[in-house]
Amino acid sequence: MLDITQDQNKRLRNFAHIVSHNLRSHSSGISGLLDIFQFENPELKDNELLQLVHQGADNLMQTVEDLTEVVNVNLSKKEKAKVNLKRIVQKNIDSLAAQISLSKVTVNNQVDSKVEVEGITAYLDSITLNFITNAIKYRSMERPAKLDILTDVTDDKVILSFKDNGQGIDLEKYGDQLFGMYKTFHQHDDSRGVGLFITKNQIESMGGTIEVESAVGVGTTFKIILPYEKN
Repeated sequence: MLDITQDQNKRLRNFAHIVSHNLRSHSSGISGLLDIFQFENPELKDNELLQLVHQGADNLMQTVEDLTEVVNVNLSKKEKAKVNLKRIVQKNIDSLAAQISLSKVTVNNQVDSKVEVEGITAYLDSITLNFITNAIKYRSMERPAKLDILTDVTDDKVILSFKDNGQGIDLEKYGDQLFGMYKTFHQHDDSRGVGLFITKNQIESMGGTIEVESAVGVGTTFKIILPYEKN
């Protein structure tokens, strides 16, 4: 059974990479042909049908990129290492300094500087970036926006919380869809409904879980629960 399972996983991994590679190549080719066609026929630049075809090709490209990222999270085997959570959080706050300033969001890094977890740095980086940008994107315009990032440690787990006072999510209505692929819950131009899906996969690949508390018009708290061993 173990041999069969390993063989099936290998075949699935190869299939996923072939599909993502080939789809990317073909969708890129379609977009390239459309660009050439528009260049050679400038009079059709404002043609509504051509614009719709171009938009469809761009959407296909974006879907392939999203699916490729999901495939990489689920099939890649990355080594875990000791990661200092406060440093990861501060690094992302610093890199988003311009967006934070422009959006006038107060971000408080209250993570315990001594807490280190066995995790994958790239995933923790991506998770942190996603929750900070979400707090900016879905902030409330009715009050000064803020995001508190903090940790709570027990003997066997660490809870990394991202607590904002933004628009909030109706969990009674959307709770069972929250981490689904292409699920969005607010009207926002660049919302694709991929971030939370990938984030959940990244957390689970490190042996963790995610919980959410939210109320419309009050704010949202995401809790990432990771295995932890005290030194």
